[in-house]
Parts: sequence; C-alpha cells; structure tokens
Amino acid sequence: MDKLKVINLISLVLGIVFLVYFLITMFTDVMMSY
Repeated sequence: MDKLKVINLISLVLGIVFLVYFLITMFTDVMMSY
C-alpha cells in the first residue's frame, strides 16, 4: 500500500468520526432542550 492511499484513508476515517461526533452532540443538545 502506498502512502497516498493511507493518508486518504486516515482523512476519510477522521472525517466520518468528526461527523458522527457532531451529529451526536447536536442530537443530545436537542434532547436536553425538550
């Protein structure tokens, strides 16, 4: 596996993790306000 593929994979995973974390925080904020 070349370095570029590894870097792309890591950035993709980080993006997905950040998106999931953002959605969870938004969801908990909405649940708290109700």
